[in-house]
Parts: sequence; structure tokens; C-alpha cells
Amino acid sequence: MSVNSKRLRITLRINAAFSAINGGVLVFFGQLGEIMQANPVTLKFVGVGLLLFAVSVVMVTKPRELKSKQVMSIVVQDVLWVLASAVVILTEIWNLSALAYWLIAFTAIVVASFGILQWRFLRRIH
Repeated sequence: MSVNSKRLRITLRINAAFSAINGGVLVFFGQLGEIMQANPVTLKFVGVGLLLFAVSVVMVTKPRELKSKQVMSIVVQDVLWVLASAVVILTEIWNLSALAYWLIAFTAIVVASFGILQWRFLRRIH
């Protein structure tokens, strides 16, 4: 296994862990909705989606050889998350608290970093 393949696998697993932690927080800490001035049902829905995403990312890392198309699908999902976050922040489509917008921005930066790293490591493998 090449160094870049190992780095890609590690980055994917960190992405999965970050998503699982955030998903768990959104699902199990209902009071977060009050702090963020967000609908708790919406937060739970997003949280479940993040948990499912985390499981799918872990499954992609299981085989000895990573499949390029599967990794690219994760990169694309990361890009879509960042774009959706930008839309939420720029349009203020929901009347969220300032803290909520800061958390969305921070998360988008982290997710963008995962996407960039995953894409770069994948490119170096092939």
C-alpha cells in the first residue's frame, strides 16, 4: 500500500469520525436546537444523514484497495455540503442564531479540507 493510499484511507476515516460525532450531537442533544434557534426535527434529520454518511465512508475504507469512484463520490458529497452551507449562510434562509452560522461555517471549512485532501491523495494514487 502506497503512502498516499494510507493517507487517503486515514483522511476518509477522520472524515467519517467527524461526521459521526456531529451527527450524534445533532441527533442526541435536542437543546442544541434552542441554542441555534433551529428546528430540532430538522437537526435530527441532518444528524441521521451525517451518521449514514459516516457509515458509508467507513465502508468505502474497508477493502484493501480503495475504489476511485467511491472515493470521488465522497469528495462530491463533501463539495455539495460546502456549497449547501454557503447557501444557508449567504441567504440566511433560516433565521438561525449567529452561533449557528459560525458553526455551519466552521464545519464547511473542515469538510472542504477533507474534500481537498481526499481528492489530492486520490489523484496521486492514480
